[in-house]
Amino acid sequence: MRYFKGAIAISPTQDLPLLRQVMYSKFVTQTQLWQFMRHSGNELSRGSFWWRVKRLADNGFITRHLLPMVHYDPIFAIASSGLVYLVENLGIPYSGPEDGPEMRRGGLGVAHALGVNAVHLDLLRSRSLVSWEYEMEIRCRNELTVGKYAKDYDAIITLSLGGRQLRFALEYERTPKTQTEYGRIVSILESERNVDRVLYLAGTRHIHSLLKQRLWRIRQRVLIGLASDLPKIEPAELEVVDVQTMQVYRLADIP
Repeated sequence: MRYFKGAIAISPTQDLPLLRQVMYSKFVTQTQLWQFMRHSGNELSRGSFWWRVKRLADNGFITRHLLPMVHYDPIFAIASSGLVYLVENLGIPYSGPEDGPEMRRGGLGVAHALGVNAVHLDLLRSRSLVSWEYEMEIRCRNELTVGKYAKDYDAIITLSLGGRQLRFALEYERTPKTQTEYGRIVSILESERNVDRVLYLAGTRHIHSLLKQRLWRIRQRVLIGLASDLPKIEPAELEVVDVQTMQVYRLADIP
């Protein structure tokens, strides 16, 4: 890895949380990044936030992309200097290209990352989120440790629901896959031993219906809900389908 350009001082209370969030999010809009920083209490002034983001981008710690076909907001990703600081200087685990995530033609994969961020922010605002393990952390665990998950999930989450704490492997499904791909996913999920429930949040009703067809009667506890319902209701009230039985539950009521 290259050493970062310039010699700016990195604030451990404001710059560091921002860089970590950008790295773990893979891609994040300016508004989403501001919401993460404000929710955590690491940034309370929008003006200070804009100055900080520009400073980090100008010095090669993060990259700024304009992808109007994906989102009207600028989109940020971690850059090589940011990775040097986080990974080489601080020892934070990372799995990915040494120059940061690849911005592929047409922004492939960016919209998915932004959708996962939206789910994360909805759960943070609901105050039901106890813990969130990022895909990057899951990937590092799967590469380096014995206690692997069967899949590099979008997140592993714990929610406080109706007096219970429930843990889920979270998958955000934005676009359809082929029947062959879903067959492979079923085999992977049925081999999972480290998490008891998988929660699929579909980006559209069409995807919701497709998931029910493709995952029907899987030998794993898989629940399917609509991501678009989360901003409107409490997570405990989220309607989910248990694909083993096709029974509908509130998320708080799943057995």
